[in-house]
Amino acid sequence: MARPKTSLNIFKTQMQEIRKRAEELDVEQKAFFLSTLERYETQVELVDKLRIEVEKGDTTVKKEYVKGRENIVINPVITAYNQAVASANKTVETLTKILKGFADIKGEKPDDPLMDILNGTVE
Repeated sequence: MARPKTSLNIFKTQMQEIRKRAEELDVEQKAFFLSTLERYETQVELVDKLRIEVEKGDTTVKKEYVKGRENIVINPVITAYNQAVASANKTVETLTKILKGFADIKGEKPDDPLMDILNGTVE
């Protein structure tokens, strides 16, 4: 089943919410936060492009080995997609830790500010 074409637009809206929350915590100009956020944005765009390739391609491809023998192997795009998703998930964990850490410093005790934004429960 294909995802809606608006998923990248939804992501961009959520990124605005994350940036707003970062401003509230005075973390929006911190180098570690900025580099992590930029890396996450890049990863999500890459995942979206790879998702499109996975949806329109075959799950297996033929690969020629020694002496011209062909083997059927998993499409490398699927492997790249899975790796990109795993990397993006780890980056989200890092962003969450950064926001939680700065919230704790400011005396706030949010459950999980990034997950609130991603789940659309931010007011």
